[in-house]
Amino acid sequence: MQLRSLLAVAAVVLIAAVGWFVLRTEPTAAPIGTIEQSLQPPDAPSPQRGDELAELGVRAAASDSGREAVAVAPIAVDSIEEEHPWAGMLAGLTGRLVEKDGTPVPSMRVELIEADASVLFGSEHAALGTPELEIGETFTDSEGRFLFEGARDGSFHALNIDRGGGRATIRLVEQSVENRTLTDLGDIVLDEYGTLIGTVIDEDGEPVEGARVRATVIPEIVVQTGVLDVREGIVVTSKDEAEEGGLAIEPPRSAFALLDRIPIPTTTTLADGSFRLEGVPLGRVSGGVDLPGHIAATIGPIEVTPTEVDVGELELLFGRTVTGTVKDLAGEPVSGVSVCAGAMHPLFGVAIMQPGGVTDENGLFSVPGVPENGSLVGAIRRHRSERWTLGEATPGTDTIDFVLPTAGKIICTLLDEEEEPVPGADILVRLSAESGNEMAWMTNIALAGRMPMMQTKAKATETPGVYVVEDLSLGKWTIEARVPGRATVRKEVEHRGGETLVRMQSPKGQMLRVVVTDEITGEPIKSAHATLLGPEGFLFTAFASAFTGKDGSTELGPLAPAWRDQALANAVWMKDTIVSVEHPEYGKSKMTVPEGVTEVAIAMPPACTIEGVVTWGGGSPGNVYMVTVRWNDDSDPMAQFMMLPRTALTNLEGRFKVTGLAPGDYEVVLMERYFEGNPLQLLLDQKEPTMVDKTSVAVEPEAPAVLAFDLSVDGQGPSGTFEGRVTVDGNAISGAEVKVGRRDPDVYYTDGFGEFETEPYSIINSQRIVIVADVPTADGGTAREEVYNNWQRPKDGEVTRIDVELSYTPIRIQVVDAATGAGVPDVKLRLSGEGRWRGRRGGNDMKTDSRGEADTVLPDKKTYSLVATSKLYAQASVQVSAGTVKDGLVRIEMRPAVPCAGRVTLPSTVETQGKMYLNVTAPGFEGDWAEIDREELTFELARMAPGDYEARVWSGPTGGMLTTKFTLQEGGDTGLLLEFVAEGEAD
Repeated sequence: MQLRSLLAVAAVVLIAAVGWFVLRTEPTAAPIGTIEQSLQPPDAPSPQRGDELAELGVRAAASDSGREAVAVAPIAVDSIEEEHPWAGMLAGLTGRLVEKDGTPVPSMRVELIEADASVLFGSEHAALGTPELEIGETFTDSEGRFLFEGARDGSFHALNIDRGGGRATIRLVEQSVENRTLTDLGDIVLDEYGTLIGTVIDEDGEPVEGARVRATVIPEIVVQTGVLDVREGIVVTSKDEAEEGGLAIEPPRSAFALLDRIPIPTTTTLADGSFRLEGVPLGRVSGGVDLPGHIAATIGPIEVTPTEVDVGELELLFGRTVTGTVKDLAGEPVSGVSVCAGAMHPLFGVAIMQPGGVTDENGLFSVPGVPENGSLVGAIRRHRSERWTLGEATPGTDTIDFVLPTAGKIICTLLDEEEEPVPGADILVRLSAESGNEMAWMTNIALAGRMPMMQTKAKATETPGVYVVEDLSLGKWTIEARVPGRATVRKEVEHRGGETLVRMQSPKGQMLRVVVTDEITGEPIKSAHATLLGPEGFLFTAFASAFTGKDGSTELGPLAPAWRDQALANAVWMKDTIVSVEHPEYGKSKMTVPEGVTEVAIAMPPACTIEGVVTWGGGSPGNVYMVTVRWNDDSDPMAQFMMLPRTALTNLEGRFKVTGLAPGDYEVVLMERYFEGNPLQLLLDQKEPTMVDKTSVAVEPEAPAVLAFDLSVDGQGPSGTFEGRVTVDGNAISGAEVKVGRRDPDVYYTDGFGEFETEPYSIINSQRIVIVADVPTADGGTAREEVYNNWQRPKDGEVTRIDVELSYTPIRIQVVDAATGAGVPDVKLRLSGEGRWRGRRGGNDMKTDSRGEADTVLPDKKTYSLVATSKLYAQASVQVSAGTVKDGLVRIEMRPAVPCAGRVTLPSTVETQGKMYLNVTAPGFEGDWAEIDREELTFELARMAPGDYEARVWSGPTGGMLTTKFTLQEGGDTGLLLEFVAEGEAD
């Protein structure tokens, strides 16, 4: 992954953590022990190791009994040892919260967040004993200091500060933590803040109590999208899906628990409608007020200063109330059906439907607080695993009447291998992920049903081993049986109504024995954590995980008899099953599980270390730098994913250290310090790290890999410069603007000779170079246009030359009917050419006038394609260049479009799921698209002229892109048959 997107890497990991939190099962082990109390700053902070770290925390808590803030009681060291196999082996973190003037921030709640690749592995993360992303919490002491223990050195860490409070913010941990060592993060400076005050009333002028008030530094457009109405219980659909009666999505409750963790200052109104919102970041902020049953009101944008800002009265409108009924196919009202309703956002085409409870005994419902603008939509369902049935309001009314789809029951009989009934099972039912199911992709995300909203639990009947689910809509369903001590089994069922009988067998299952040893000594490794991973849907999951015992072995399972074949049957990109092993004192290891084996042996190498130093011309650096370490073997994507980039900070002597690495090749990049601020602000500002130098290094267990970055005396790494000249027809252009940089570029100007020269730039990154100059136009004037846009990487110690040699060739374009020679008005013209130049003078907005003519300029001597498009004619194009244009005139003849329609045939292996499109191209014809009807496989194309074409159809991941050729005869054809053949099946 590119290091310019390092912040995105952290975001992906946190999103993965969010995904795991949404999908997680219940934990199977106690949490890793954490010290959860305040810590008085030591007189001389120094690294602590092992049990000394825990004792330090306990002593600190005992000496701080006068602190007013409530602190979680410390965990005794003995209990830590008993609760988790890794207790005492992991890292500690301490630091201090201060204001900008250095004043300590006491009694502030701080949580330690930990996330790595295992957050996607469900059972693995649970077995490691981390049922929450926050692995510990504490309150700062009178000096603003905090302490945590139990962090892993191979994970991303962040501090969630004052969650739910006025100073809510997040800070990413830049430092590399080291197991058995206390890392001091130093002073963490909190941002200054302001305060918003105001009053919330309804449209009758009455105060509104309990309304939620939020504001932070976000673009105004964000709060205008309807996001203020996002709350637990909402259901979302798009305009296209609503019109087709298609997909509606309900985010799970746990997702909203995560949204509550986003550091946005929040408060609620008092009985008199007043509020006081402290902790609002300084700058241009936006926000809003919301309350169920009302339409949210926006706040701002407002410039917030370190004072109070009175926003005045904010009005919550009542909006529309959507009513209606739910009946069955016989016309009888149905009670107890969940209902939601909302309005389609007129700009964004999305409806955020609010929950309306369930229908009453007469099948009636009512949903208040729906926005005044936008068409009304609603959705119903009987229970959580059923897809939502969408409906639209009767035109001219606020009423939606639903007809409930046909339903039936599924009766499942669960037997053991001796055909005896199995009681006490959890039978889970969820929508199938097979093709043709609109919810397939959502089910894949659910990772085998770990998303609670996606499944229903069957009820046990009085007959042992028999379970039933009532009121289940028709379609394909997955039945999953979970029995303690037995293998989890699944079965796909086609539910056609009435009673669907399902018979399943719950086997004892297989066990996979894993033996873990030290690669150097051959001795068994106790407390290594082994996980069996395999594909599931388009991701992968953990089938089982466990810790090794004293003999270095453990058993993973129970596994279904054909677990490996089932896992690989629908694999998308992970084509193997593997065992991954980790231990705090060793590098991560993994191996592929061969077919048919019941035991695997893994030798773990001791953890490796990279040490380094940064110097300026051989002396101490003037800055603190951030170092990133990335696994450098792109041929092993699973290892790439499991060993995410690590970060470290240099100290004042320029030294850094990264521990806990697996042996292998790594890319090490030195960059300016980047993560010290609020990461949300970095995302909003779209800032990127400035890279200074990079190298590659091979690490081995025998000794640390030692690196040295020796920069110039001013801290500059390897660099090069750019220079060049801008001319038109050989004449220099002065004052041309030359922008160099990725974001917030540096700006240079050409001199009287059209020349420019830049400062040095690091060779680590390519730089985007954009040149804007005053150039001639067809009417004899000038226009400031972009004449160059390209990426260039500087060369070490060299000058990269960029010469832009423009020409001025005015042309007149005549578009005529090929049969009559008459000019064709209102034809769209686009000039596109070779090379990187992307100037607007090419005529992307051109149209012919009433005479069928248009004027433009060819900006250089390259060959361009001039494309003409009209609703009444087939698309036409010609090739033009300064050397081929005679008398400045370019003529395009357009022929009337002819019919082009037919059907396609596809290989039997192709799944026709989702929308399918046909694309046709030909020389001189830029191409056209048409949607293929999924049922009839028919299509219809426009803008077509007789000729030879190539057609392409995208048939999804299993079929890929298929191609064929066809000829469109004079007069067109509405009965074309395009036969697509899978690769390898053609004659």
